[in-house]
Amino acid sequence: MDDFYRYKQEKEQWVTGHSGSSVWELPLTSSAALLGYWVWRNMKAYREMVAQTTPQSERPTVGAFVLSYLLWGLPTLFFCVGVSWRTALSVIFVLWGLAYYIRLRPYLAHEKADRPNGSSTSRKAYISGYRAFLMLATCVSILAVDFPIFPRSYAKVETFGISVMDVGVGSFVFSAGIVAARHYNPRLGWSFGRELIQSAKNSWFLVLLGIGRLLSVKGIEYQEHVTEYGVHWNFFFTLSVLPISVTLLRRISPNPWVNTVILGVGYQCLLSYTNLQQFILYAPRVDLVSMNREGLFGFFGYLSLYFMGVAIGQIVFSDSPAPTHRFHKSIQLVGLTVALLCLFAGVHYGLGIPISRRLLNISYILCVAMLNVMFLTPFQIAETLINARIGVSEPIDHDSNIPWLFNAFNRYSLSAFLVANILTGVLNMSIKTLYVEDTKAIVILAVYMLVVLLYAALRDVWK
Repeated sequence: MDDFYRYKQEKEQWVTGHSGSSVWELPLTSSAALLGYWVWRNMKAYREMVAQTTPQSERPTVGAFVLSYLLWGLPTLFFCVGVSWRTALSVIFVLWGLAYYIRLRPYLAHEKADRPNGSSTSRKAYISGYRAFLMLATCVSILAVDFPIFPRSYAKVETFGISVMDVGVGSFVFSAGIVAARHYNPRLGWSFGRELIQSAKNSWFLVLLGIGRLLSVKGIEYQEHVTEYGVHWNFFFTLSVLPISVTLLRRISPNPWVNTVILGVGYQCLLSYTNLQQFILYAPRVDLVSMNREGLFGFFGYLSLYFMGVAIGQIVFSDSPAPTHRFHKSIQLVGLTVALLCLFAGVHYGLGIPISRRLLNISYILCVAMLNVMFLTPFQIAETLINARIGVSEPIDHDSNIPWLFNAFNRYSLSAFLVANILTGVLNMSIKTLYVEDTKAIVILAVYMLVVLLYAALRDVWK
């Protein structure tokens, strides 16, 4: 038993006290999925050009699963654990995709998107690709962080700074806001009371997951890092409160930009001009509020981040009825990235507000938003380049522009994340991850990731 508690203390020390990495290093980790998508999309376009067929959805086959695992799953793992040869892998993927791209010809010169002009609710393949990568990288990181192979600069920061895992939790909320933008406005004919009831229904499963995680962590005395969310709070509780909060605030102010500014700036003012920041960082944990202060007060930051996701999602999903240029959306996204970069630089470097995931302050909110749009933009540009090359002004169909496994993983992302959490707990209770050498760690992580992806694939096939 003494050995158990000694090892538990080692694990807690292993994930404590980190200062993160450079903000500008973080986009490199997202290039894994982008490069895999670049290769897959070019290969598929070339095969269809040779066969002279219109773009078709990828069929759910063993071959499709294996290809996506090799092009998307494993590279994500390699980039998340920071293998030394990831630069060489990047070059190979770029050239591999380029070898197909230069042979593409405009054989679909008159094809148009099969949807009404100006539709703001059509699904975007590049958003699905970006979301699938975020979720998979999150699933990989929650287990990989327990192995020595995982760079300590990628682990969650103690107080000030940013890392891959810090961006991951914020990206989960931000990307949820982007997707929610498609159906953000209240449903016609629904009363406010009915909307609240529906929001509560959407939250109950997350509440159960939060309670389940709390009981399991306390019950088996799993290592904890209380400065993340507090003693009892966890990320599932944060997610469960979002739907009701969004419904309430949307009724008061339907404009997501207004809600973003009021919540983000208002919360930052409380941090800067009251003793709230000192309370969150240094107060003794003597009651329920002080015990869970990071989760309770940080929720305002997550809510602001969610509304910013909605606001940017409305830009992403808004399609000009008559775009003046094929790369209209690409230019729009690049401009948005530059604008967010300037905002972040002004707040972080100009005003001197350090990034803090623990506080969920304005610098963290802007940093996560900037990085996510920066992640998203290359996916959109790659899709546009390939469609332009084969003569399609816009995607004929969402599913024809994205691997089947991406769709399956997005469709069952929450339950896949739950499976990943369960597997992480089981593996941590079964082996002493801190003592596993790098080669064995990669094998374990590769099999773990295979199981998580296989779960999503089988759910999709047997739905």
